[in-house]
Amino acid sequence: MNKKTNYIIIFSLLVVLTVGTIFTDYIKQLGTILADASVPNPGHSLSEIEGGQDLATKGYVDTAMTDTVRTSGDQIIGGIKTFSNTIVGTGIITNASGGTRPACNASTRGLMWYEFEYGSSEQDDNLYICRKFSNDTYAYTAVTADDITAWDCGDDFIDPRDSNIYPTVQIGTQCWMAKNLAYLPSVVGPGTGSETTPHYYVYDYTGTDVSAAKATTNYTTYGVLYNWPAATTICPIGWHLPTDAEQYTLENYLSTGTCNASRVNAWDCNPAGTALKAGGSSGFNALMSGFRNTNGSFYSLGSYTLFWSSSASSSSLAWFRYLDAGNSTVFRYSSYKADGFSVRCLRD
Repeated sequence: MNKKTNYIIIFSLLVVLTVGTIFTDYIKQLGTILADASVPNPGHSLSEIEGGQDLATKGYVDTAMTDTVRTSGDQIIGGIKTFSNTIVGTGIITNASGGTRPACNASTRGLMWYEFEYGSSEQDDNLYICRKFSNDTYAYTAVTADDITAWDCGDDFIDPRDSNIYPTVQIGTQCWMAKNLAYLPSVVGPGTGSETTPHYYVYDYTGTDVSAAKATTNYTTYGVLYNWPAATTICPIGWHLPTDAEQYTLENYLSTGTCNASRVNAWDCNPAGTALKAGGSSGFNALMSGFRNTNGSFYSLGSYTLFWSSSASSSSLAWFRYLDAGNSTVFRYSSYKADGFSVRCLRD
């Protein structure tokens, strides 16, 4: 075998090794996208990516995903992939190929679109967020450099767990969410209850389908009703369920007369009840959200609302505040931890 033949063999081996390495790396990148074993083929109208199987073994390699693509959980997508039609979900999408941003509607609420500037080097990139406005319309709003500052009370808070948006309000020394919490990790009907196991309810909803519960008017208007075990841990990071003492700080700040912190089964702190309700001077904007009773029924939507504190009064009871549509004061009492009340989170 002559020297020329040896060079040809060595060169061929190098080519094979290089191609093999590149292909293996490509498969590994694609393999970081995980899919459930029930994922339909790319030609189907819906692709569900939830975790559980390597897409590289399911024919998604070098294949464009068409129609609707839904993802849940953390997905890592390596390389450039082509998605046509609809992307349903929230998070940040980077526009690395000059494409058109997804439509802004209820299904993409909270989605952020990062747009690279390919023109002059003096041009800034752009960032947009899909938002819902008070007249039930949806539109992208540009996020400017002035917006990227330290968060202040009075700014909207976006819950990173589900992209729900909460207005906030400063009342005295406290910063409150000005809307009932609506985080809903699961849902049960009013017939299911517990003083120890967390449960989540939507007024008048009797099923167990989270998506169906979220589609109801009562969910979008009044949020979620939580039993006490759920309420004590449900606020997002940076927020907490207020203590009985912190609820007193709120009502006392808004009262102009007597306001007894230790009252039991009694109304007081006039006119804090009026100030806290929707349209009141405080901006707290409490709606009459009703409650779930331990007898397995919902009651009093439109008439009154009850807010849990994090303070237990006994092994089975916890303190709460109660507002009535026709009362200018605030009621303090303790109730069974299995009841379903509203939650207002307080900034840490």
